[in-house]
Amino acid sequence: MSSIKLQMNEFPESIRENLQGAVDFHLHSHEGEGYRSNLVEMAEDVSSAGMSALVIKNLFGTSQEACHIANRHLGRRVLYPSLTLGRTTGGLNPSAVYHFFRADPANRVVEMPVFDSLHEVRLRGLSDDQGVAVFRDSQPVPGLPEILKMVGERNMVLKTGHIAPRESLLLIRLARDAGVEKIVVTHASGSPVMATPEEQKEMADLGALIEHCLIKFLPVSRLRNIKRYPNWEGIAFGHLDYLKASLESVGPERCIAATDGGQIYNPSPLELVIYLLYLLQELGCPAEETRMMVRDNPRRMLGISGGSENP
Repeated sequence: MSSIKLQMNEFPESIRENLQGAVDFHLHSHEGEGYRSNLVEMAEDVSSAGMSALVIKNLFGTSQEACHIANRHLGRRVLYPSLTLGRTTGGLNPSAVYHFFRADPANRVVEMPVFDSLHEVRLRGLSDDQGVAVFRDSQPVPGLPEILKMVGERNMVLKTGHIAPRESLLLIRLARDAGVEKIVVTHASGSPVMATPEEQKEMADLGALIEHCLIKFLPVSRLRNIKRYPNWEGIAFGHLDYLKASLESVGPERCIAATDGGQIYNPSPLELVIYLLYLLQELGCPAEETRMMVRDNPRRMLGISGGSENP
């Protein structure tokens, strides 16, 4: 049992209440160097504090098998997998989306390219042939229309990945035309997306939820991102005034607050969520607004209504 479980009663009631039913909509887990991989331990930890779900992201494909095995062990569904499209899935591959959903209708989150998005590789000073395009000359690449059709028909969640804000706006419009109702702009206020508050509002006005992630505002991640993106010119990474302006521009009813954690150099998933709750409190978010962002909106995206689901 971790020490954090033994100390939950030391946190104020406001924090403990906001943990009840909460979801971390953006948490990394990989086998290999740099990431936490014990999903059962992570799920048990957050469940003991009253949280309802974690959305697990594998940067290089899907987390579905790891989540399925861990949920079976837990005897309930706490872990929700996602599918990240990119070079390891053969690009924007409709077949990957089809088989992801076919494996389990609870597999609901499909994300556009992240580390190999064109926006990302260009900011890192890499050549375009190392990236995966979503649009070319403002037109969708082959495979994207079919993917959006599937996501819409199956009421899945579309996340925008690490594409540029102008691409996200194109994608949201195209997705809405294809019948996609659940769209989340991946860490819109975090690198390498860094949409302006005005762009975020435009995205939300088109029907997307705007995701904000804690670790983008923590010192180690901020410094690592400054090194990672030497070609970045724009809003400075990790400024809390920018986060506050983003929240105020969009409104909590159209935002998701998550952690983007799971790295071994960051605190545990539960500790990060608690830190996130404190941060939102210090930014002046009332408890009901915080619950919208950490509980109500992500649960709606996942289709969670009552208690824990059976795996």
